[in-house]
Amino acid sequence: MKIISVALLSILFVFILCACGNNIPNTEATNTDDTKTGKSLETTAKEELSNYIDKAKQLLNKQNFNEALATLDTAEQIYGQDSRIDEMRTTVNVEKLLNEVSQYEEKEDYLGAIKYIQNSSSTVTEDTRVMQKLNVLKNQYKDIALKQAEKLSDNSDYEAAIAVLEESQKVLDDKDISDAIKRYKDYLPINIADLDYFSGHDFTVDNNVRDNLGNTHNNVTSPSGENAWANKVTTNIYKINKEYSKLTGLWFQLYDFRTEIVGGISATNYYTELEIYGDNKVLYSGNMQAGYEPKEIDIDISGVSELKIHYFGGGSDGSYSGIADFNLHK
Repeated sequence: MKIISVALLSILFVFILCACGNNIPNTEATNTDDTKTGKSLETTAKEELSNYIDKAKQLLNKQNFNEALATLDTAEQIYGQDSRIDEMRTTVNVEKLLNEVSQYEEKEDYLGAIKYIQNSSSTVTEDTRVMQKLNVLKNQYKDIALKQAEKLSDNSDYEAAIAVLEESQKVLDDKDISDAIKRYKDYLPINIADLDYFSGHDFTVDNNVRDNLGNTHNNVTSPSGENAWANKVTTNIYKINKEYSKLTGLWFQLYDFRTEIVGGISATNYYTELEIYGDNKVLYSGNMQAGYEPKEIDIDISGVSELKIHYFGGGSDGSYSGIADFNLHK
């Protein structure tokens, strides 16, 4: 009996060992399956992301820039940030910018194109092609600005020429433009009151002055005001050294002295005298008083080295006349 019991126990023990052995997990096999499964997911994700990028490329080729960018945004929401998405987004934005710029170029709106680029993001403006395009646009805009200013200066419209160049300088910062501005400024008319006299007195310049026809003028020169001299008379001499070609202005009777009697003073009796000499030669001589219409002054002073102006204002209480835009021109 003992022998049989021992045999039965041995058989039972072997049976238990076998049963337990069948339930021991195969760790190596399970790990291999998980690794294979992980690689499959990663590969799938890469393929799907590539599909999004390929789709963005196709949309880009059709110039559907906004749809291409939207596709990339969707890919980033699903798969997170990725260098391939960033690179493709930059490519789309660059192509989109260059396309917009080409539309400005077709209209020859080079300034608009330049501002469009300058207002774009730095990631786009730092692109080599965009930088090259910006340089081309600046040169085109510079040429147009210089030609336009030259055309205006040919008509002696120096202020307009300077305005064109100063506007271009806001985006160009170019030496040729700066030199042109300086050159045209040298040709701007200079008011006789702003010119240094060799001997004489200062002229007064006033704005919003009415003539005897009721018209209002600015930059009106006359021997009047707080710095005026006794009897409002002066003889000024200017050393202009043959630098100017003409002297212009509009000479008129002041509105308040358009009648014969003002405050008991006879404007007719106190007329204004104006004499202009070039190198001691009389170039202009005349009178202004009540009842006279404004007179245009346009005197050739080419080759004159010494300019002399005799101006008697009209009376001890002030000048009865003024000269609007009494300017020298080069």
